[in-house]
Amino acid sequence: MNTIRKQRGQVLIIIVGTLFLGGAGLATGALSSGDTLKAMNKDIKALNLDDAREDQALDVLKRWKKAAKPVWKAHSKKGDEILDLLEDQHTTEVELRELFAEQADNTADANVQVAGIREELRAILKKDEWDRVFASKKAS
Repeated sequence: MNTIRKQRGQVLIIIVGTLFLGGAGLATGALSSGDTLKAMNKDIKALNLDDAREDQALDVLKRWKKAAKPVWKAHSKKGDEILDLLEDQHTTEVELRELFAEQADNTADANVQVAGIREELRAILKKDEWDRVFASKKAS
């Protein structure tokens, strides 16, 4: 019986951990990963934009990457705190709810920030350029 209870607890920890650690993905999307941003840099350079627009677009991607790093770091730290509380038998539901609320606030703030940065990039690239940069991301 204890083994089943322990396994259920581990499954709960995995599920909740996945939800909250993966939640930052909603905020920064796949575009927050270094590999994807490198690919986007390459794709933008391949568009043969005029120098000013290319510099603007690459600057937006740099700021996007810079903005994503602290979000992922904070999200990961908060995720670790959530997992620690889930493992502690003495943790109350109120404590968990408070930490979940903080995590949700952080994710919401990141969503707003990423949406703003995305709009800057959208203003720089024409529709066909945008489609070429993001076409490879859709196929992945």
